[in-house]
Amino acid sequence: MRKKLRFCVVNKTYNTLSTQFYELVKTAENADAEIAFYTSYAAQASGPILEPMCGSGRVLLPLLARGYAIEGFDASAAMLAVLREKYKLINEGPAPVWQQFMQQFGNDKKYALIIIPFGSFGLILDRTEAAAALRTLREHLLPGGRLIIEIDTVHSVNGPQKVVRRASCRRDDGIIIGVRAVIAYDEATQLFTSRSCYDLQQNGVTIATEEERFEQYLYRRDEFDALAQSAGFTILAMYGNYAHQAATDEAPLVLYVLEARQS
Repeated sequence: MRKKLRFCVVNKTYNTLSTQFYELVKTAENADAEIAFYTSYAAQASGPILEPMCGSGRVLLPLLARGYAIEGFDASAAMLAVLREKYKLINEGPAPVWQQFMQQFGNDKKYALIIIPFGSFGLILDRTEAAAALRTLREHLLPGGRLIIEIDTVHSVNGPQKVVRRASCRRDDGIIIGVRAVIAYDEATQLFTSRSCYDLQQNGVTIATEEERFEQYLYRRDEFDALAQSAGFTILAMYGNYAHQAATDEAPLVLYVLEARQS
């Protein structure tokens, strides 16, 4: 009988091994198109830029390298550690980032542009907290300031569920990071869940392991429209990709360009 893969419940996401795996497999996907998209809006911003949930700096660092005044924060210490190491390669001094949850964000600064790429906003699972977070972001925008936020929709789920998926990648030092994951999507709650086991292998021997439970809320289009408008935003555009093509009703992701309404 085939042995069933077992997982323990782990609430944290983006720890050490999952962050390394993310860096190896994610940063190259659509990278040029992503950076070009966000650079086009950074060039229009007449003031500082903020990236909440900035992760390992996939967007923040290229914008910094282009001379834009951008800062950010993230809840993951592992992600920020990677960002700071990459920052050292292009700049002196401390990176303009700090550790914080989106739900806890608040300062006295106003921004001309706030960006949340890659569906990260869906990591806020509670609808009340998500609405409060949007209101907070609006309050931190300068007059005429914009929020660009990428939302993964209920149409983004693909492939078989509740089966073990496996993948691996090799670091520059030859060490292999492998992952076994079981994904599931609950249509009633609109929650996407991935339970993963990561392992670090050197010469065929496992030298470290890590488990993770990843949860993300997937939005219906009309649902996020209403949430943004109730938080005080006007929807300027909804794109289905980084080429500025209009999002269809069944788009797996929607890039919202929002402008803060003046109270």
